[in-house]
Amino acid sequence: MSVLEFFKANRPVVGANRESVNKLRQFLSEKDIKVLKRAVNLGHVSFTSSTLGISKHIGKDSYFPTLAPRIPNKEVKELVEKFNDKIEQAVTVAKFGEFSVKAAEIIPNYLAYKLHGLNNVKNAITLQMFAKERVHVLLLGDPGTGKTEFLQSVEKIYPITSFGLGSGTSGAGLAVTIKGKTVKPGLLPAANKGICCIDELNLMKKDDYASLYSAMEKGFITYDKGGSHNKFDADVRLLATANPIGDKFRGNTRDAVIRQLPFETALLSRFSLIFLIRKPDLKTFMNIAKEIVEKKQLKLNPADIEFIQKYIKHAEQLEVEFPKEFKEHVVEFSRQVKQKEDKLFFEVSPRLIHSLINLAKANARLNLRKRVEQQDLFRARALLIGSLENKIN
Repeated sequence: MSVLEFFKANRPVVGANRESVNKLRQFLSEKDIKVLKRAVNLGHVSFTSSTLGISKHIGKDSYFPTLAPRIPNKEVKELVEKFNDKIEQAVTVAKFGEFSVKAAEIIPNYLAYKLHGLNNVKNAITLQMFAKERVHVLLLGDPGTGKTEFLQSVEKIYPITSFGLGSGTSGAGLAVTIKGKTVKPGLLPAANKGICCIDELNLMKKDDYASLYSAMEKGFITYDKGGSHNKFDADVRLLATANPIGDKFRGNTRDAVIRQLPFETALLSRFSLIFLIRKPDLKTFMNIAKEIVEKKQLKLNPADIEFIQKYIKHAEQLEVEFPKEFKEHVVEFSRQVKQKEDKLFFEVSPRLIHSLINLAKANARLNLRKRVEQQDLFRARALLIGSLENKIN
């Protein structure tokens, strides 16, 4: 750099450029600002503006300064991309703070968004997406009730997922896939640290039960064949659908429903939340019709989905504390539920305690809180009671 270029590069930025540089101070470090000022003075970059592209459902979108290269230079282009990434990330994180206040209200709307009603299911799956711990959800019910749509929407929204059929007709096994002598991870390991979506779990081969249990409980699976031992990480949250025995629920009594459950207690007890879903009766159908007429149909905006994905990743960094003062509440809740077990659809196991704590922590994380509050505990409790009593959705 010549003496002239040195003085040019280090002179004060003036006019509109100075205003733009000052706006970027909230997004870039002082070291970055110095580099930026030199690039502006040398005519290497200019200022433009961008938005996140989010819809009003997510929040108010507004313009923020970004950079554009003025010369065809690789280093300048890389500098612009680096700074623009930093700027967008800072803007997005700032927007997260605003969004956290209404995240619990907004995100469920993006799950199976064409389906009306089933709000308990939407809220439960939302918490599953924000649970770092193993929260497993089963949607058990009649064909044609939209169960699969929930799995498909989670696959679109959640950053790490796998999707397949319990029957294995997707071409991938739940545990492993085998080509010749090569053993590769199947659906469960493919969703490690994420959500494994399995449609029609009732068609799952009995041979895969051991792998499913291991993934749901221990977070890994093993496969032994021909003297070879394979171990795959499969720390997953399972979201599954299933049809009842006979394909469709008949009768409303507890005994009638229990006779039609397609799984044994060993598997059912491993799910944190189980929802029984039936085609709507006349009253429910009319409520849905009214909602369709009165509510504006949500349109999926790719920028909204990307924002929610980033929000989930951001929230997952939070380690949420469960305060000691709530532990007595958890024990009492467990006692009350156990006392009326004979009136419930499903057996109550000690896993209920873990489910309540994990769901409460997930609700806090959904709202970007590092500590569980009473409202988180109450929301988790309401979902669990709704699932256990299962007034059929």
